[in-house]
Amino acid sequence: MLVFRDTAGQARSSSARLLGAIQDLLDERVTAGEPHQEPLTNALLRGGEIECALADLSHKSAITAALLTGALARQDVASAAAALHALRSGALPDSLTVTAPEGFAYYALDPFRYADLVRTISDGTAFVIGIRSIGTVLSAVCAVALGCERMTVRPAGHPYDRELQFDDAQRSQVRHEVGRSAEFFVVDEGPGLSGSSFLATAEALEREGVARDRIVLLGSRECAGRDLVARDAASRWARHRYIAVPSSGAPTGSRPFRDWDWRRESSLAEAEWPAIWSQLTPPKYIANDGQRLWKYEGRGRAGDEVRSRGAQLAAAGYSPEVIDQWQGFTAYRYIEGEALSAGDWDQAIGERIAEYLAFRAREFRNETDATLLTEMTRHNVRALLGVEIGDFQLEVVRPCVCDARLMPHEWLRAGEGQVLKTDATMHGDNHFFPGPCDIAWDVAGAVIEWQLDAAAEEELIACYKRLSDDDVRSRLAPYKIAYAAFHAAFAEMAAHSMPGSAEAQRFERDQHKYLDRLRAEILPFTAEEKIYSIA
Repeated sequence: MLVFRDTAGQARSSSARLLGAIQDLLDERVTAGEPHQEPLTNALLRGGEIECALADLSHKSAITAALLTGALARQDVASAAAALHALRSGALPDSLTVTAPEGFAYYALDPFRYADLVRTISDGTAFVIGIRSIGTVLSAVCAVALGCERMTVRPAGHPYDRELQFDDAQRSQVRHEVGRSAEFFVVDEGPGLSGSSFLATAEALEREGVARDRIVLLGSRECAGRDLVARDAASRWARHRYIAVPSSGAPTGSRPFRDWDWRRESSLAEAEWPAIWSQLTPPKYIANDGQRLWKYEGRGRAGDEVRSRGAQLAAAGYSPEVIDQWQGFTAYRYIEGEALSAGDWDQAIGERIAEYLAFRAREFRNETDATLLTEMTRHNVRALLGVEIGDFQLEVVRPCVCDARLMPHEWLRAGEGQVLKTDATMHGDNHFFPGPCDIAWDVAGAVIEWQLDAAAEEELIACYKRLSDDDVRSRLAPYKIAYAAFHAAFAEMAAHSMPGSAEAQRFERDQHKYLDRLRAEILPFTAEEKIYSIA
């Protein structure tokens, strides 16, 4: 199934702008004073993005960028400023493609937890290898903690069967560290579904003479190896020592918190609870005073973009007020209310949703095309139903960062009949599909999730057109197919990751629902032999 986007978190920007953003953060840190470390941490993450981009290009300035990342990891502002000046004076590419690592963007991964751990397990002589992209920053903070050298690598090949070949300089460095009897720490988030990046790196070290017991793999989740899908994963994984870094938990330095599972506090019966893929869901906490809901929305560049959307939505009256941020978490004012259900649909709800979608299409414009979304749809329809879609097209007229979570329970009826959209900032541009796309994705989502009949669907389309001057009707049918195909695939993958659990049963329930809708959306076209044909 295709569920994850390879291009998630990517942005093309001028080198001058990227370096200028780090300078702004250093200036903010100095202005804010010694106790305020948040700007410096964000500068570290941005520095890691630049180092990673230059290393992927094998650019000579990657060495200077590594000095910048290292200085930021040491919280050495003077050395960071010097490295930044050297980069600005050098012959950098005019622009770079940078990627926000998933752990920092979506999963509350704290790089300094890695540093805390390696201090306790190292036997003294060490060398750190970071698997790019997130391993760039992780390797920097771990190398600082251990007082040792580091390098970064990029395993290549199929996602389930990565391979790594050191270049001459890397090979020479590894052999030098072998001669010092160094312990090799390999750092990355994950492991993901396959674990093959960790495995490829460990096996490349063994080929260069590193003893197996001198290799330690550090990741962000517990993993026994048996559930990994890499070739011979269980036996290969068992060969190496792996340690999971403790999770970060709630933001520190503020009021007491407790975990927040909104389903238990809602009016929904347990049988109606939506499924949650807990491993891939950003953490949420509620302050014990009940005034603030803290949601992890990302550190660094990705988090800045998400919080900007949240502030815009709140200012426009569509979402709860943003009142604070700390360590990648955003604090929203907690509002008492009732989660809606499909049975609550009426003209007023339809108008509110149409107004909201018109706002997003206008304010969150983001140029993109539908190439990857089309590929996802074709692949998932084929995998799910054995149906080959022929001349399938997803037209892009109003590209934007969609909401991508139009389910009824994501809407809250608060006091005085006010209807607010919750969880509205991240899902349209995270590591899952759809990514930035045409607003028709959200219109399709509203139609499917609210189970609208033909009359209600027409009213929603007409209201949206009146507010946006965009007639989405002619391009909507393919988007309904794409939406149902993605969510059916998502539900299958999520259920597979949590076998035997209550959440798996909920995802299986959802998959049946989306598959039924997918069949219904495809059938008229196949029957009339317009666009689709049975494989």
